Amino acid sequence: KFYMSLYNLVENKLFYAKHRTRFFKLLVKCLTGSQMLPAYLVAAFCKRLCRCAINAPPSGSLFVIALVSNLLRKHGECAAIIHRDGDAMEDPF
Repeated sequence: KFYMSLYNLVENKLFYAKHRTRFFKLLVKCLTGSQMLPAYLVAAFCKRLCRCAINAPPSGSLFVIALVSNLLRKHGECAAIIHRDGDAMEDPF
């Protein structure tokens, strides 16, 4: 329930909020503090953060890239969202 609520707070407007630095520090603590988080949860946060980083200011995008990189290193099973076989899915664009 906690991570679902935290996931719902991650939106595009967050990158323009007044207390975004404090929120991002707490987000890093929540996501990197435990190795016991399920892979699907970490992957969901990575995908959501990357989608939001597309429309974020450069400083926010750089933060997201660093955080996602650290999460993918820490949770190796999530590497499947990056490294896929070309035959598994065709790009619709």
